[in-house]
Amino acid sequence: MTAAIAFIFLFSGLIWLAPLIGDPSGVLYWRGGAYSDLLISHWPNAAFVRRSLIEWGQVPLWNPMILSGAPFAADPLSGLFYPPNWLAFVLNPGVAFNLLAWLHIAWGGFGMWKLARSLGITSGPAIVTGLAFAGMPKLIGHLGLGHVSLVFAVYWTPWVLLAFEAAVREMNGRRLASAALAGGALGLVFLIDPRWYLPSALLSGAFAVWRFAHSQRAVTEDGGKNATTAGLEVSTPGLQARGRELQFEGREDSGAERLPALERSQSEGNLTWERGMKWKRAASSLIVAGFMSLSISAVLAIPMGEFLSLSTRANLSLTDSTALGLPPAYLPNVLAPEYAGWPEWQVYAGAGVLFLALIALSSRAPGKWFWVGVVTVSFVLALGDLTPVYGLVSGLVPGFGQLRVPPRILFLSSFALAMLAGMGLDEVINGGIDLKKIRIIGGALACITLALGLGYWIRNQAALRTAAYVVSAALVGLSVIWTGISARRRSRWSIAGWCLLIVLDLGLVNLATVEVRPGPDLAGLSAGAEAGNQRAFSPSFSLPQPNAAAAGMELADGINPLQLASYSAYMSRATGFSQGEYSVTLPPFPEGDPQVEWGFNPDLTLMGKLSISQVVSAYPITETGLEFERRENGRYYYRNPQARPRAWAEAGEPVEVLEWTPNRILLRAAGPGRLVLSEVAYPGWEVEIDGDRAALDEYEGLLRAVQLGSGEHEVEFNFRSKSLMAGALVTLLGLILLASISIRR
Repeated sequence: MTAAIAFIFLFSGLIWLAPLIGDPSGVLYWRGGAYSDLLISHWPNAAFVRRSLIEWGQVPLWNPMILSGAPFAADPLSGLFYPPNWLAFVLNPGVAFNLLAWLHIAWGGFGMWKLARSLGITSGPAIVTGLAFAGMPKLIGHLGLGHVSLVFAVYWTPWVLLAFEAAVREMNGRRLASAALAGGALGLVFLIDPRWYLPSALLSGAFAVWRFAHSQRAVTEDGGKNATTAGLEVSTPGLQARGRELQFEGREDSGAERLPALERSQSEGNLTWERGMKWKRAASSLIVAGFMSLSISAVLAIPMGEFLSLSTRANLSLTDSTALGLPPAYLPNVLAPEYAGWPEWQVYAGAGVLFLALIALSSRAPGKWFWVGVVTVSFVLALGDLTPVYGLVSGLVPGFGQLRVPPRILFLSSFALAMLAGMGLDEVINGGIDLKKIRIIGGALACITLALGLGYWIRNQAALRTAAYVVSAALVGLSVIWTGISARRRSRWSIAGWCLLIVLDLGLVNLATVEVRPGPDLAGLSAGAEAGNQRAFSPSFSLPQPNAAAAGMELADGINPLQLASYSAYMSRATGFSQGEYSVTLPPFPEGDPQVEWGFNPDLTLMGKLSISQVVSAYPITETGLEFERRENGRYYYRNPQARPRAWAEAGEPVEVLEWTPNRILLRAAGPGRLVLSEVAYPGWEVEIDGDRAALDEYEGLLRAVQLGSGEHEVEFNFRSKSLMAGALVTLLGLILLASISIRR
């Protein structure tokens, strides 16, 4: 049975990714997008790791490929600490990431099925729950945006909740072990993508409290029914003592009359004491889970925290973090999708899903209000600073304001709606709701949807938008019809029909949202094929990061959410861009369009100290001192006459490069004087002169430098990040503890 369920979700994953079947190495794009983060970040990072392993035999801890270098192991987009990502270090990155996307869709759907089953939903409706989550249009749309690590982390959410559900059930001697395993699952989410850690942690904490409170309420109700018999054998001496106290106080006490009351009083006292102890145990379990999640995530969290504190993102304002908040005009899209709409603002979870969720809401389904609360809070937070709630949560929860794109919290709303849909169908299948009420709900939902669609048509909105509301209303009508059939027949065919409805509904949205385009054309770039060569800079992103990574070209520009503040300030002076609002691109492009000229005004001396020898632009650059070389494939190539080598001595003697790798640089240079590298200074870089430790200086407030004495010296630079070593040690200890717990269990 379980194998058949797993096959259903594997097959459904192929449906959601159907455009890739004809081109497994292609790239999934949002139809309205010109770029994909898969190609901007994940693909180049995988190519860089593979090159580092093959050419230098190193797991790269430092990344010199963009932004003139930055810590790689501290970058949450490096993919180093999530083992499935290692597949991309071996295979073609396009094939590897597509395969991983398919497997994660199936994994998430299967986990949602198991979670629904653990919450008491029968198997058939639980399958529908899993399909609604696995095919979530917002998730598939984010795959089209290239946010693969974020999507992978979200698909782990049901498994994290399953772990917390198991921890809640274990209130005996193994409770702390179960809590540790739940915390380990949550820590894994951080290693996959830290952006999903806080939403999943908040959901997990609330879920654990709810499930424990629910279990205690059940125990209390059962205890109340059996209050006169619970615990009598252990409490008889206490009851006799209480009787003697009453006699001493001069009160009447005919044993036959007083004993039952005393028994009830003692029983209720025992229950109260026991409940208090269980709540304390539950609190300790949550503390253990939180501690374990932090220990497992430490290998990334500690170095990333150091990187973040030195980055332009360190002081992100509330305005910056909510700039992409959900506009209220998109709220009606919960009823009907915006086909090919921007996935960040996608709120549609499915017409059938919403209909079944409303059935759950109008039924007596246990636990429905928890999931309704999740939906409500998610939508309020998605609005960003339009309500005071986001600012309040940002102030109370450390790091929440760093998430930057509030609508991503809507992954939780679709998750909760999928769970409510399973609960609603379970009520239908088991006769827990009247068919008349179902027809009223469906009719009202279809009428409201049609009315909104008619309103868009009257206002001459896009015909596709009106059509989306008509299609959604029709799907609601089909859902009403099939609900009646399901309530009467209650067979496997009724569940199969619901699966088809969900697949049809979500499939239409997903196929309209994403498309497949060929992988990157890696031809046309040849400069910088060896590590340590001079750098290139493009004011127009004319040297795409995957192409540069394939060619071994190191870039002074780049796109990354984390950028060193010292480097941004230096490049602002060197190239002329204005340091204003936070930007993931360097240079910041006007309105996000790299083809628009932004007033490139280079200081060739400052650029030269970074070894920027080549400038490539989509538009001509004049009156800057750059030397024009050629125009090729629509690009303008210029040479910087003031470019310096990657290492130079102020005394003027040439520097010999003996070895140049991401983690280690070995040079031979003569003194006296200062040796300067066109490399960014960062905590963790150490220098040795002829085998002896030396003090590392900064040059121009950015570059690495060291003072040399007279004569010729061998100078070795090594990246030994103390924050990474500390994080790795904490994570190793956490893994050892988890392994020992698993063996004992």
